[in-house]
Amino acid sequence: MSASRTTWLTLAVVASWANAAPAANPSKTLSVGSASVALDWSPDWQVDPDTAALPAESASFSTADATKMRALLSTGPMREEISTDEGMRAVASDMAVELESQSVEKKIEVERIASQHAHGYYVCATDRAPKPGEYKYMCQGLLNVDGTPIVFTVLYNDSGKSEAAKVLAAMKTLQISTKT
Repeated sequence: MSASRTTWLTLAVVASWANAAPAANPSKTLSVGSASVALDWSPDWQVDPDTAALPAESASFSTADATKMRALLSTGPMREEISTDEGMRAVASDMAVELESQSVEKKIEVERIASQHAHGYYVCATDRAPKPGEYKYMCQGLLNVDGTPIVFTVLYNDSGKSEAAKVLAAMKTLQISTKT
């Protein structure tokens, strides 16, 4: 085969790879109270089997080594103060103020999450003096997911930063798959 034909063949193969659809993230459905919630799922996460210690209407997942990262999702009835975008932002702002007293950050920013099915706000903070066995970082927020309120907390240490970022990205993918 000539060099020019090989070059064109190589370019054609590369172009076909570039135009291929990206691989979809695997999805997982969790039972969170009376709702089944679907979200993008990392193969590095596992559902925590011990639900007895969780608040009612909650589900939890973590990395295999839960000291890296643990996440908690909870639901409940839609309350008037979180039924609007402004109300959710106000609650997240209150969370920020409450966390500032024990965080490294002097001012905690309220961040927005918005997607087709989920919208809301969250805050992240660094614990100024975590005790042994506690997590150094926390992100906490609330979302309206297809009309269902979801509160989430992500706890992590330095070794779990990349996993926590994946969880925050997965919050944008939340959908209610069934509601009982």
